[in-house]
Amino acid sequence: MLLFVLFPDPIINYYFKERITKSFEEVNPEYSLQLSRIHFNVWENCLSLDSLQIRADDSTFSCRADSLSISGIAWLKIILKRDYSTNLLQKSVLDARKITLNFQKSQYILSLQKLHISVADSELTAQLINYSPVINDEQIFRKSRFRQTRFRF
Repeated sequence: MLLFVLFPDPIINYYFKERITKSFEEVNPEYSLQLSRIHFNVWENCLSLDSLQIRADDSTFSCRADSLSISGIAWLKIILKRDYSTNLLQKSVLDARKITLNFQKSQYILSLQKLHISVADSELTAQLINYSPVINDEQIFRKSRFRQTRFRF
């Protein structure tokens, strides 16, 4: 336990990173997950990633976040597999930066510069939201003889 408190990052990256990826892909077999190095601050109870990437195997969807942190969760209870109840999320806070969701089928991208979700405060905040087509207007109208609706937000 002392090693985990003093050196959590190597332990988490060596023992748990692959398990997290495998568990995600077992539950969602049509997606793949890539995690960068995982960092854990025991004193702040905060788990963070330098980057996260999720991709659909058929290339219809991809998601990327350049920075992600989750705090306020009883990580030891989860790691020791003693408690998986929703009570673990009551004080959770998620912060993410530079999020990009690419919807290849509809050919739109949703990007957010910053996302903050606090369950305890019932708060969701997003900054610099952009929802726009992946292709330009000429390409949109070349696809069809008739007008198509396109959105920019």
